[in-house]
Amino acid sequence: RIQNYPNGDGMAGYPVISISQLTLNFDETTPSDSWGFCLVDVDVEQCLISAIDENDNEVSVEAIDNWLIELFDANTIEFGINIPKWDASHAALLGSDTPEDYVVYNNLVIGGLDDSEAAAAFFMPDIPLKSLTIVYENLQETYFTSYHFYIASLFPTAIAEMEEATMAIYPNPASTFVHIKLAYSSVKRHASKNLILYDILGKIVSQTDFVKDKLTLDISHLAAGVYYVKAIVDGQSITEKLIIQK
Repeated sequence: RIQNYPNGDGMAGYPVISISQLTLNFDETTPSDSWGFCLVDVDVEQCLISAIDENDNEVSVEAIDNWLIELFDANTIEFGINIPKWDASHAALLGSDTPEDYVVYNNLVIGGLDDSEAAAAFFMPDIPLKSLTIVYENLQETYFTSYHFYIASLFPTAIAEMEEATMAIYPNPASTFVHIKLAYSSVKRHASKNLILYDILGKIVSQTDFVKDKLTLDISHLAAGVYYVKAIVDGQSITEKLIIQK
Protein backbone atom coordinates (compact mmCIF):
# COMPACT_ATOMS: atom_id res chain seq x y z
CA ARG A 1 0.00 0.00 0.00
CA ILE A 2 1.25 3.47 -0.94
CA GLN A 3 -0.32 6.81 0.00
CA ASN A 4 0.61 9.89 -2.04
CA TYR A 5 0.13 13.52 -1.03
CA PRO A 6 0.46 15.81 -4.07
CA ASN A 7 -0.04 19.01 -2.06
CA GLY A 8 -0.06 22.52 -3.45
CA ASP A 9 -2.38 25.49 -3.82
CA GLY A 10 -4.52 25.71 -6.92
CA MET A 11 -6.85 28.30 -8.43
CA ALA A 12 -9.93 27.49 -10.49
CA GLY A 13 -9.35 27.94 -14.21
CA TYR A 14 -5.58 27.99 -13.86
CA PRO A 15 -3.07 25.22 -14.66
CA VAL A 16 -2.66 22.37 -12.19
CA ILE A 17 0.48 22.63 -10.05
CA SER A 18 -0.33 19.86 -7.55
CA ILE A 19 1.02 16.77 -9.34
CA SER A 20 2.75 13.58 -8.22
CA GLN A 21 4.07 10.58 -10.14
CA LEU A 22 4.40 7.03 -8.88
CA THR A 23 6.48 4.63 -11.00
CA LEU A 24 6.95 0.97 -10.12
CA ASN A 25 9.97 -0.60 -11.84
CA PHE A 26 9.60 -4.34 -11.33
CA ASP A 27 12.69 -6.41 -10.54
CA GLU A 28 11.28 -9.13 -12.78
CA THR A 29 8.74 -8.91 -15.57
CA THR A 30 5.29 -9.30 -14.03
CA PRO A 31 3.09 -12.30 -14.80
CA SER A 32 -0.30 -11.80 -16.43
CA ASP A 33 -3.72 -12.51 -14.90
CA SER A 34 -2.36 -13.19 -11.41
CA TRP A 35 -1.99 -9.74 -9.85
CA GLY A 36 -3.81 -6.46 -9.76
CA PHE A 37 -3.71 -2.92 -8.45
CA CYS A 38 -6.27 -0.61 -6.93
CA LEU A 39 -6.55 3.19 -6.80
CA VAL A 40 -8.63 4.46 -3.87
CA ASP A 41 -9.81 7.85 -2.59
CA VAL A 42 -9.97 9.53 -5.98
CA ASP A 43 -11.97 12.74 -5.47
CA VAL A 44 -11.82 15.74 -7.81
CA GLU A 45 -8.60 14.48 -9.33
CA GLN A 46 -7.37 12.54 -12.31
CA CYS A 47 -5.07 9.52 -12.30
CA LEU A 48 -3.31 8.89 -15.60
CA ILE A 49 -2.15 5.29 -16.04
CA SER A 50 0.71 4.18 -18.29
CA ALA A 51 3.02 1.16 -18.47
CA ILE A 52 5.97 -0.42 -20.29
CA ASP A 53 5.61 -4.00 -21.51
CA GLU A 54 8.19 -6.82 -21.55
CA ASN A 55 9.50 -5.63 -24.94
CA ASP A 56 10.15 -2.07 -23.70
CA ASN A 57 7.14 -0.71 -25.60
CA GLU A 58 4.62 1.69 -24.12
CA VAL A 59 1.31 -0.08 -23.49
CA SER A 60 -1.56 1.37 -25.54
CA VAL A 61 -4.54 3.04 -23.87
CA GLU A 62 -6.75 0.40 -25.52
CA ALA A 63 -4.83 -2.35 -23.72
CA ILE A 64 -5.00 -0.49 -20.39
CA ASP A 65 -8.75 -0.07 -20.85
CA ASN A 66 -9.04 -3.87 -20.92
CA TRP A 67 -7.39 -4.03 -17.48
CA LEU A 68 -10.27 -2.23 -15.79
CA ILE A 69 -12.27 -4.74 -13.74
CA GLU A 70 -14.49 -2.61 -11.52
CA LEU A 71 -15.33 0.96 -10.50
CA PHE A 72 -16.58 1.07 -6.91
CA ASP A 73 -16.81 2.97 -3.62
CA ALA A 74 -14.54 1.60 -0.89
CA ASN A 75 -16.49 3.39 1.86
CA THR A 76 -20.24 3.81 1.38
CA ILE A 77 -20.84 4.88 5.00
CA GLU A 78 -19.35 8.36 4.67
CA PHE A 79 -20.47 10.85 2.01
CA GLY A 80 -22.78 8.35 0.31
CA ILE A 81 -21.87 6.35 -2.79
CA ASN A 82 -19.16 7.84 -4.97
CA ILE A 83 -18.27 5.95 -8.14
CA PRO A 84 -15.33 7.34 -10.15
CA LYS A 85 -15.39 7.96 -13.89
CA TRP A 86 -13.17 6.18 -16.41
CA ASP A 87 -11.91 7.90 -19.55
CA ALA A 88 -10.94 4.98 -21.80
CA SER A 89 -9.55 7.23 -24.53
CA HIS A 90 -6.84 8.55 -22.18
CA ALA A 91 -6.52 5.68 -19.65
CA ALA A 92 -7.51 8.20 -16.99
CA LEU A 93 -9.44 7.69 -13.77
CA LEU A 94 -11.49 10.72 -12.69
CA GLY A 95 -13.17 11.45 -9.37
CA SER A 96 -16.91 10.94 -9.07
CA ASP A 97 -17.56 14.70 -8.76
CA THR A 98 -15.51 15.61 -11.82
CA PRO A 99 -17.83 17.26 -14.39
CA GLU A 100 -18.88 15.07 -17.30
CA ASP A 101 -17.53 17.62 -19.80
CA TYR A 102 -14.09 17.89 -18.19
CA VAL A 103 -11.39 17.31 -20.79
CA VAL A 104 -8.48 15.17 -19.64
CA TYR A 105 -5.09 16.81 -20.16
CA ASN A 106 -6.44 20.36 -20.21
CA ASN A 107 -4.56 20.66 -16.89
CA LEU A 108 -6.91 23.22 -15.37
CA VAL A 109 -8.00 23.38 -11.74
CA ILE A 110 -11.72 22.91 -11.03
CA GLY A 111 -13.24 25.02 -8.25
CA GLY A 112 -16.39 24.92 -6.14
CA LEU A 113 -16.80 21.14 -5.85
CA ASP A 114 -17.14 19.11 -2.65
CA ASP A 115 -14.81 16.26 -1.77
CA SER A 116 -16.13 12.72 -2.13
CA GLU A 117 -14.91 9.70 -0.20
CA ALA A 118 -13.17 6.49 -1.27
CA ALA A 119 -14.04 6.42 -4.97
CA ALA A 120 -11.93 3.54 -6.29
CA ALA A 121 -11.06 1.32 -9.25
CA PHE A 122 -9.52 -2.15 -9.58
CA PHE A 123 -7.31 -3.16 -12.51
CA MET A 124 -5.77 -6.46 -13.61
CA PRO A 125 -3.01 -6.25 -16.24
CA ASP A 126 -3.23 -9.11 -18.73
CA ILE A 127 0.25 -8.76 -20.24
CA PRO A 128 3.74 -8.93 -18.70
CA LEU A 129 5.04 -5.52 -17.58
CA LYS A 130 8.41 -4.00 -16.77
CA SER A 131 6.99 -0.86 -15.18
CA LEU A 132 3.74 0.82 -14.17
CA THR A 133 3.25 4.58 -13.76
CA ILE A 134 0.43 6.58 -12.14
CA VAL A 135 0.44 10.36 -12.62
CA TYR A 136 -1.91 11.95 -10.10
CA GLU A 137 -3.16 15.51 -10.66
CA ASN A 138 -5.14 17.38 -8.01
CA LEU A 139 -7.85 19.35 -9.82
CA GLN A 140 -9.18 20.97 -6.64
CA GLU A 141 -8.35 24.26 -4.96
CA THR A 142 -7.86 22.28 -1.74
CA TYR A 143 -4.28 22.33 -0.50
CA PHE A 144 -4.19 18.94 1.25
CA THR A 145 -5.24 15.85 -0.67
CA SER A 146 -4.10 12.27 -1.10
CA TYR A 147 -4.84 8.98 -2.81
CA HIS A 148 -4.08 5.35 -1.98
CA PHE A 149 -2.47 2.79 -4.25
CA TYR A 150 -2.60 -0.95 -3.53
CA ILE A 151 -0.86 -3.75 -5.40
CA ALA A 152 -1.11 -7.45 -4.63
CA SER A 153 -0.83 -10.95 -5.99
CA LEU A 154 -4.18 -12.70 -6.06
CA PHE A 155 -2.76 -15.99 -4.84
CA PRO A 156 0.01 -17.18 -2.50
CA THR A 157 3.26 -17.80 -4.36
CA ALA A 158 4.59 -20.51 -2.05
CA ILE A 159 2.43 -23.25 -3.62
CA ALA A 160 3.92 -24.87 -6.72
CA GLU A 161 1.87 -25.08 -9.90
CA MET A 162 0.86 -28.55 -11.09
CA GLU A 163 2.46 -29.44 -14.42
CA GLU A 164 0.73 -32.80 -14.91
CA ALA A 165 -2.89 -31.84 -14.33
CA THR A 166 -5.71 -29.97 -16.03
CA MET A 167 -8.94 -28.60 -14.63
CA ALA A 168 -12.18 -28.40 -16.63
CA ILE A 169 -14.89 -25.92 -15.59
CA TYR A 170 -18.32 -26.08 -17.21
CA PRO A 171 -20.45 -24.25 -17.99
CA ASN A 172 -18.28 -21.16 -18.06
CA PRO A 173 -19.77 -18.56 -17.91
CA ALA A 174 -22.25 -19.94 -15.36
CA SER A 175 -25.07 -18.58 -13.20
CA THR A 176 -26.34 -21.21 -10.75
CA PHE A 177 -24.14 -24.33 -10.69
CA VAL A 178 -20.71 -25.11 -12.08
CA HIS A 179 -19.07 -28.51 -12.56
CA ILE A 180 -15.33 -28.86 -11.95
CA LYS A 181 -13.25 -31.88 -12.94
CA LEU A 182 -9.55 -32.69 -12.58
CA ALA A 183 -7.57 -34.80 -15.04
CA TYR A 184 -3.99 -36.06 -14.72
CA SER A 185 -1.39 -37.02 -17.31
CA SER A 186 -0.14 -39.87 -15.11
CA VAL A 187 -1.85 -42.39 -12.84
CA LYS A 188 -1.17 -41.48 -9.24
CA ARG A 189 -3.05 -41.58 -5.97
CA HIS A 190 -3.41 -38.13 -4.41
CA ALA A 191 -3.80 -37.77 -0.65
CA SER A 192 -5.56 -34.40 -0.57
CA LYS A 193 -7.60 -32.48 -3.14
CA ASN A 194 -9.11 -29.15 -2.18
CA LEU A 195 -10.86 -26.39 -4.09
CA ILE A 196 -10.90 -22.68 -3.26
CA LEU A 197 -12.99 -20.05 -5.04
CA TYR A 198 -11.72 -16.45 -4.90
CA ASP A 199 -13.40 -13.23 -5.96
CA ILE A 200 -11.58 -10.64 -8.04
CA LEU A 201 -10.06 -9.02 -4.93
CA GLY A 202 -8.57 -12.30 -3.74
CA LYS A 203 -11.16 -12.95 -1.00
CA ILE A 204 -12.14 -16.59 -0.42
CA VAL A 205 -15.87 -17.02 -1.12
CA SER A 206 -16.05 -20.85 -1.13
CA GLN A 207 -13.87 -23.74 -0.03
CA THR A 208 -14.51 -27.49 -0.34
CA ASP A 209 -12.95 -30.89 -1.09
CA PHE A 210 -12.98 -32.91 -4.30
CA VAL A 211 -14.71 -36.31 -4.42
CA LYS A 212 -13.16 -38.60 -7.05
CA ASP A 213 -11.60 -35.65 -8.87
CA LYS A 214 -14.86 -33.85 -9.53
CA LEU A 215 -17.49 -31.74 -7.81
CA THR A 216 -20.49 -29.50 -8.44
CA LEU A 217 -20.41 -26.04 -6.89
CA ASP A 218 -23.48 -23.94 -6.08
CA ILE A 219 -22.74 -20.36 -7.15
CA SER A 220 -26.31 -19.06 -7.21
CA HIS A 221 -25.68 -16.83 -4.17
CA LEU A 222 -22.64 -15.11 -5.67
CA ALA A 223 -22.73 -11.80 -7.50
CA ALA A 224 -21.93 -11.57 -11.19
CA GLY A 225 -18.28 -11.00 -11.99
CA VAL A 226 -14.87 -12.57 -12.45
CA TYR A 227 -13.76 -15.31 -10.02
CA TYR A 228 -10.79 -17.66 -9.77
CA VAL A 229 -11.02 -21.39 -9.11
CA LYS A 230 -7.94 -22.91 -7.48
CA ALA A 231 -7.47 -26.66 -7.03
CA ILE A 232 -4.77 -27.72 -4.56
CA VAL A 233 -3.63 -31.32 -4.90
CA ASP A 234 -0.96 -32.61 -2.52
CA GLY A 235 0.41 -29.11 -2.01
CA GLN A 236 0.47 -28.17 -5.70
CA SER A 237 -2.09 -25.97 -7.41
CA ILE A 238 -3.81 -25.16 -10.68
CA THR A 239 -5.95 -22.05 -11.22
CA GLU A 240 -8.59 -21.18 -13.81
CA LYS A 241 -10.87 -18.20 -14.36
CA LEU A 242 -14.65 -18.47 -13.84
CA ILE A 243 -17.20 -15.94 -15.10
CA ILE A 244 -20.48 -15.69 -13.19
CA GLN A 245 -23.38 -14.10 -15.05
CA LYS A 246 -26.83 -13.25 -13.74
